[in-house]
Amino acid sequence: MSSSNSQVILIAGSRAKKISQPLESQAIRVIHISTEQRRHEQKICSLIQLLITGLVQPSTVIADLPGFFALLGWFVSIIAGYPFILRLRGDSLRQLAEWNHGLSLTIRQAVARFVLRRATYVVPVTDDLARKYIDELGIPTRKMQVIPMPVDSVHMGYGSDQNPPIQIKNILNKLHEPGIKTILTVTNLNFWGKYRGVLEIIPIFQEMLEERQDVLWLIAGTGRYLDNLQKMVQQTPGFEKHVHVLGYVKPIGPLLHACDLVIYFSYEDALPNVVLEAQTAGKPIVVNMYPSLTDLVKHGETGFVVDTSTDNTDNARFISKVLDNKELLERIGKTARETVAGRYSIESVGKQFAAVLSNLK
Repeated sequence: MSSSNSQVILIAGSRAKKISQPLESQAIRVIHISTEQRRHEQKICSLIQLLITGLVQPSTVIADLPGFFALLGWFVSIIAGYPFILRLRGDSLRQLAEWNHGLSLTIRQAVARFVLRRATYVVPVTDDLARKYIDELGIPTRKMQVIPMPVDSVHMGYGSDQNPPIQIKNILNKLHEPGIKTILTVTNLNFWGKYRGVLEIIPIFQEMLEERQDVLWLIAGTGRYLDNLQKMVQQTPGFEKHVHVLGYVKPIGPLLHACDLVIYFSYEDALPNVVLEAQTAGKPIVVNMYPSLTDLVKHGETGFVVDTSTDNTDNARFISKVLDNKELLERIGKTARETVAGRYSIESVGKQFAAVLSNLK
């Protein structure tokens, strides 16, 4: 299959560009069927008609995440006789268990397992995720093709020159005060594993405040645990002047460029965007010891890894020492940025996708 004259059907939602942009960088045409727009069922039915009549002749059908729309994508591929690729951005079966219960969970997980087992290729974002699904579902290793998520500094809001909301402008003005050191956490508070990570940062930051008063901690993100976090911060002595729970922030670029250090603890991710975003912005990041995080962050090279099972005082002193070492922060940030630019660029990911598609000849 030559990429210069190939086209694929992509069934995806809000993160479709994470797949379409790499493919398009390799001159592969993408026919996107959005799972977010209304009447998408009618679009898929119309697409089936186009496939049957031969007006559209893709080389492959790609679906983002296993679910009912992926099942429709597989069905389309069977009818039209095309290969079916399933993109796996996270541990979908575990995420389904967090959001669904009873019969709904049983049905959704059954659909996900069905699609995963029948895909021509499953494309997870990390080796760890691939191993998990090989072990749990018995998917043959030959059907697993690991391709990371791309990072695009132009389209994802890393720039420091973007116009932030007035609330964020006020915070940014405070960050520019002489002597202030700023820590930023960006997370998704819809997931317990990510909220748990924030909870583990709280006692560490408390220990830091025992030794110094020149630090601010900004927490950006929204979700079902946001109210709980806000109440906890309000009730914690000393936090009122030093911790700001910002909720949802877009664009995040101005905050990333203004902060000194990013801290991200999580027990939920496969390939967390926030780590790649921080590294792309040239900001050093501190993560906890969790497989997907330690895959991205090499301690002392592209960031720092701390053991949250150890004493909070030791972790607080370590982070404080890092925060005060400007030369170290700049060196780690530069190395991280160069690493991400080489491995996770749109073009690099696109070449890996093109290689998988070429195997379908």
